Amino acid sequence: MHTSAQNPLPPGYSLFGDDGDEHATSAAPAAAPAALDPDHWLVCTGTLTRNAEVRVKPVGSEGDAAPVVCIDLDQVTPTAQAVHVEQVFTNATRAKAEAFASHLKKGMRITVHCPRPAVRMSFNDAQHIEVQPPHLIDRHQ
Repeated sequence: MHTSAQNPLPPGYSLFGDDGDEHATSAAPAAAPAALDPDHWLVCTGTLTRNAEVRVKPVGSEGDAAPVVCIDLDQVTPTAQAVHVEQVFTNATRAKAEAFASHLKKGMRITVHCPRPAVRMSFNDAQHIEVQPPHLIDRHQ
């Protein structure tokens, strides 16, 4: 089922937390900005490889447990890579996280907006790791 032309979520639910209540994430703005500056935002679209699920994970600087909607995307534009995405909810909105996740089904096309500082790459099958001499390390990092 192709869902890009229809809203698969019930009224009051949003992929980006712009539903007007206390749903908040540490990695998403209150509303997806109309014009996303590519220097500050990464926007990608992909296909859900399985139904979304809610997990309880440590978040924030204190590592407090919070509900997190987790999705896995495949064929993500612009690179055609697989991507794991997490959206943090508050403990008070756990039921909303569960309801939100229940509408994200395998095969749906999803667009994700994420601030660049929150993006982390993971290479799960590295074949070679090489230590670089100190003179080759970028000192500006």
